[in-house]
Amino acid sequence: GASAARQGIRLPPESYYQLLLDRLPDARSYVASVDGAAVAAMLVIFFAGRGYYMFSGSNGEHRELKPVYAAKWAAIQAAIKAGCGDYDLWGVPPSPDRDHPWYGLWEFKSGFNGGLVEYVGCWDLILGDLRHGVGEATERARRRLGRLLRRGD
Repeated sequence: GASAARQGIRLPPESYYQLLLDRLPDARSYVASVDGAAVAAMLVIFFAGRGYYMFSGSNGEHRELKPVYAAKWAAIQAAIKAGCGDYDLWGVPPSPDRDHPWYGLWEFKSGFNGGLVEYVGCWDLILGDLRHGVGEATERARRRLGRLLRRGD
């Protein structure tokens, strides 16, 4: 939607979100509306005592009212009612740099006064040179294909 376009983020198709809601019994959506019209939505998953913020966005209308914040507050209240002790906002840019293309995510998520948790990240365990080379070539081809598909939009 409009939020993804503003942030330069490529999102999965609508069918992906519906699949999550259909298959995960603890997946929930929260919608903020103004005068009966939906203007923002959020998808949250509750699991093992934690709420996991997955996706949110708005159509860009009534941005001055911060409708995504209303959806977020409803999700946090639901997490508390569900017995969750934690609420994971799931990812921010590496620093609060205003020039970073995802700075808006930092600004939005830091507004909830949570704590930043950093993990080690992903690492490759190379089991053999041939398999590693094939894996690297596959990953490069996947990235190139993604760039080509984005240019076609």
